Amino acid sequence: MRAIAAGDSWDPGLGLDRWVFRILRNLWIGEVRKRQVRLGAGHVAADETDELRQDTTAEDHLVRKQLLGRLADLPTGHAAVLLLVGVEGYSYKEAADILDVAQGTVMSRLYRARQMLAERLATTAEVTG
Repeated sequence: MRAIAAGDSWDPGLGLDRWVFRILRNLWIGEVRKRQVRLGAGHVAADETDELRQDTTAEDHLVRKQLLGRLADLPTGHAAVLLLVGVEGYSYKEAADILDVAQGTVMSRLYRARQMLAERLATTAEVTG
């Protein structure tokens, strides 16, 4: 019903399945948030929760910052594949559909992105260590 109501916002170049999936995903996220509020887990004072407390060290923060920097240095196609498959958990086929490339291209870019990232992180470790 949402897709029909918002039919004028559909871009035929995007693909109907992706557009409907996005609508369903947003509905699901909204429902999860509503449930949290209904169960009393919606708004909690910051001083009453442990979720906002960070148990990370300065070293963890530095490693994370370096990783994000090295990830940003990767070619766009390689970084996108690494994020979709490695971080978001999409399958090779799903990532290929999202990026509109062949599945073999996704596999190749992922392999190469992992190699480049490992090389760049090793270089960073040698410089700092």
